[in-house]
Amino acid sequence: MEKKFILQADYNFGWNYILANPDVNAAEKLEKCYFYNIDKLGMKVDAILWESHCFLPQECESNNTDIYQCFKGRGIDMMQVLIDACHKRGIESIFHHRISEVDSSHVKKLKGKDGWNKTKLSHPDWIIKTWWREGHWNFASEGLRQFKLDYITSIMRKYNFDGICIDFSRHLPCLPVGRQWEERHCLTQFMCDLKNRIKRISPAIKIGAKVPENNRVCHDDGFDMESWIQKDAVDFLVLGSRSVTVEVDWYKQITMGHDVMLYPCWDVHHSSDALHFMPKEFYRGLILNWFYKGADGIVGFNFAPAPVNEMKKIGVDQASSGGAYEEGQDFKEYYESYIESQDANKKRKYVAERRGGYPYITGSFTTNCYAPLPAEIPNDGGFVDIPVETIGDFDGRKATVKLLISNAKEGIDHFAVLVNGAERKNISENFHFIDRQIFWPEPQKPSGRTYCMTDNPSELLVLSECIDGCLLSDKTIVSVAVIDRTDYILDNITVERVELIIDGET
Repeated sequence: MEKKFILQADYNFGWNYILANPDVNAAEKLEKCYFYNIDKLGMKVDAILWESHCFLPQECESNNTDIYQCFKGRGIDMMQVLIDACHKRGIESIFHHRISEVDSSHVKKLKGKDGWNKTKLSHPDWIIKTWWREGHWNFASEGLRQFKLDYITSIMRKYNFDGICIDFSRHLPCLPVGRQWEERHCLTQFMCDLKNRIKRISPAIKIGAKVPENNRVCHDDGFDMESWIQKDAVDFLVLGSRSVTVEVDWYKQITMGHDVMLYPCWDVHHSSDALHFMPKEFYRGLILNWFYKGADGIVGFNFAPAPVNEMKKIGVDQASSGGAYEEGQDFKEYYESYIESQDANKKRKYVAERRGGYPYITGSFTTNCYAPLPAEIPNDGGFVDIPVETIGDFDGRKATVKLLISNAKEGIDHFAVLVNGAERKNISENFHFIDRQIFWPEPQKPSGRTYCMTDNPSELLVLSECIDGCLLSDKTIVSVAVIDRTDYILDNITVERVELIIDGET
């Protein structure tokens, strides 16, 4: 079966454009922006997940209600424009609903006192007190669940969407903190009720959800995925948002015998810390790992819909996004990596997961909190083991093992490195390596802002060696120890990156 390529289109491009360019040709120009790469390159895109809350009228739900009003005043239903734009290109259009989005301050005039959400003010029992001033929706409340079902059903009746995807990554928690697993049945019931309602509108509408990347995180946040599957609550799942090590194989196991499509997702903007705007060889390795484990396709999120210079020609100014897309990537690179991923002749990079990523969360989803890096090396000469997923047959290929290490002292610290238990004898050392994404000795900055990359980082040690690809396995273990340390040095040396780079065939 052909693997699907799906885009998740962030709303930012919409409201940035409207705020900067309130002219009568807004709809035409915005469509041109969103579909620039698709039309220019002939990309075979199967579906677009529209961050469509910015184009909807209900002030209690919409993060950008003023944009809706701006379009409405010109007689434009922007959501229908984008649906029609998809359908005339043979692309499925999916309503992507952020289940507990925060409410932006720029919609004050359409809300209650001081810009607060009127519905939240009227129903404090529907709210979980969190880091966000107005709190997040509490799905343990039956009243809130019915309110959400009514709202979503009204949207699906109004528009001819091909499907709906409930995005649980924006924002958690959606169940009382500390009782997420205890209250897990509430989310299960919500998804079952949602499917029953939507299928009455049309059996052809697909029901999906964006859910955590592995079983452990699902348990932390109250997602009983086995029950969802057994109750046939979903037709597809978007797995993770910014995680390298998505457990597609676990999802494949629990969906056996059920017609559920699995689509792991990469968020280029809020990616795991220090894995920000990666090169194409990284995407080739990432995507191929997912396909080997049984993914039915991939989702790309937060890539710019067009090259920045082309967006500027159209009139879409991304300056209000903090310049993040100025230094970022567009969908073209991700799409090309998707096409090239199964070409054995292409260079690939496999990396160990890093903790961090999207900082605005209460819970485990989107944080990569169980990732192995950064990893402190014991001071007693013991090894720290770091797993790297490298699924495939690399016999006859050359590879490079590369480690980035902070707090190492030149002329003092020396290291031992193993790859799947085999000691490396020809490790080169460079104590003056620069990585713009590693913040040391300062704390690591979260991704999703321009400051996640710096022009003035501290120097790092890089250890590297060319090795035979036959040493690699589906989960390669890279082990590192520090030896011959001076006794009085107590600060731990830390492994910041581990990479395995498979050379392209000559």
